[in-house]
Amino acid sequence: MNLHKTDNAFLALRKSIEQLTGESGCPWDKKQTNESIIKYLKSETQELIKGLEKKDYQNICEELGDVLFIVMLISSYNQRQERFDFNDVLVQLNEKLIRRHPHVFADTPCGTEEELDQQWQRIKDEEKKAAKKAQNHKKIDRDQV
Repeated sequence: MNLHKTDNAFLALRKSIEQLTGESGCPWDKKQTNESIIKYLKSETQELIKGLEKKDYQNICEELGDVLFIVMLISSYNQRQERFDFNDVLVQLNEKLIRRHPHVFADTPCGTEEELDQQWQRIKDEEKKAAKKAQNHKKIDRDQV
């Protein structure tokens, strides 16, 4: 994979998304919300699944792009709402991948596929407990204000 080429393509895409959702952008793109985009995400995901099932690689490539566009559009909307941005999505995903693959990133021995599945689920469960605990603390903090 040529990272420089990929970085350039990704930056160009981000610039296009910013233009589409910016002040003089596309009215349709600018008006999308988390709720309004759901039907398009479902549709594009279904089209991707069909391409995968048919092993239609040209279609898979196109539909992956459409799904990525929807992900970036959702991120753009949430950035305008000052909730999170696409960079936050990337950082959280990367951190999650590293946490959930200690056999790759933390020099933990790799077991059988079944052991890896159990490890993945255990880590995922721990993450959910920690997130719930953090959410409860935020709620307590807001209640005290």
